[in-house]
Amino acid sequence: MNDKLQDGILIFAKRECETCQMVEHVIGQIADKMPTVVYTQDDPSFPSTVSALDDSSLESSFAFNVEAVPTVVRMREGKEVARTFGWSRADWEKLTGLDRLGEGLPEMRPGCGSKSREPDVYDVLRAKYGKLDFKSRQIRLGEWDDEIEACFDRGWSDGLPVVPPTDVRILRMLEGTPRKPDEIIGAVPPNLSPITVEKVAVNAVMAGCRPEYMPVVLTALEAALDPLFTMHGLLCTTCFSSPIIVVNGPVAREIGMNSGINCLGQGNRANATIGRALQLIIRNVGGGRPGELDRAVLGGPGKYTFCFAEDESDKKPTNTRVAPREMIKDIADNCDAVIIALSDCGSCTSCSTHDLNDLDKKGLAGVSVLTTEFQQAFESQKGAIGLDAAAVYVPHPLQNKTTAELHQWANAAVDKILQAIAHDTSCVTALETV
Repeated sequence: MNDKLQDGILIFAKRECETCQMVEHVIGQIADKMPTVVYTQDDPSFPSTVSALDDSSLESSFAFNVEAVPTVVRMREGKEVARTFGWSRADWEKLTGLDRLGEGLPEMRPGCGSKSREPDVYDVLRAKYGKLDFKSRQIRLGEWDDEIEACFDRGWSDGLPVVPPTDVRILRMLEGTPRKPDEIIGAVPPNLSPITVEKVAVNAVMAGCRPEYMPVVLTALEAALDPLFTMHGLLCTTCFSSPIIVVNGPVAREIGMNSGINCLGQGNRANATIGRALQLIIRNVGGGRPGELDRAVLGGPGKYTFCFAEDESDKKPTNTRVAPREMIKDIADNCDAVIIALSDCGSCTSCSTHDLNDLDKKGLAGVSVLTTEFQQAFESQKGAIGLDAAAVYVPHPLQNKTTAELHQWANAAVDKILQAIAHDTSCVTALETV
């Protein structure tokens, strides 16, 4: 059988597909009447009606981008001009130009998935038979070389075993981001070596990341390369300092990060490998190796990885911490005005001031209610962050007041609060009707 067919029919099939078994004699009908090449993906003896070419390597199935079997391809002058997949008598007869194919069979039946499209197989085929355009220098090992030991020998490891960055693993990692492999992210200190998305993927593979971690790894790297972060100084210090990555938002939950019990410890893949990827990039691309430009006297475990997610399960029960970004956005999108109260302590005053500032930046009218004890603290912090917002002060302290007294003070403060946000008349109207 000629596997370089110029004019005729190509058929891709596999024995384990019931539809392929059903049309076995149809394949023989076609082969008897016109030039035909049949590729079998799993059993060289199938179909029995024609001598098939063994495509158990799936090279030809990959080359013709076969997604389902049976697939029938019409070739003319060495080029594909038409194809169909599954069984449809009308389609097969139109494509082959033959009549009365498969008499007695149903008019149509769907096919089966191609073995070349099984989970993980397609990536292996891409790496083996596809056109790779990697720019990173490739290292070819001998048949008997140990991949993990080779990584140690070349200085790519942080002391723990790394995952060998094979072509297929890098391809899979790059699928985790829409960014182009040759996009330059920045210059990695201390050597200020340029780093591309492809090189990030290489180090993410070695760190043990999954492809869905790539957006977080890229964001963390961009933050670390910001000159204000002074990554170079963090390396050169003799202290045990290391970057800390805190992940906020839906992505932390989507990739399964730990923000609760033992979030700074072992046991979570995303926490462990995202931080490790950043450290490996600093080492392998930037040249930040211990004893060289990394001058830490004793170091610390954070130099392996220091990454965890913010616990957002408790939105904001008190004013002792700033509100999450999602909460700020939700308030700004759904409210006309905001009153931030309960500021009767230093940390409450600081956090509520920053909350008010975040909301003010989104154009939301607001006022802070706090006790006279922390008036100076509020005014100082407001000036420091450039916040132009009013405040209503009530007597200090609050903790020893009865419920009736608190209600009385709250009622007395209503007019002052309305006056504080009176520059937005729609807000005043809304509050007055409550």
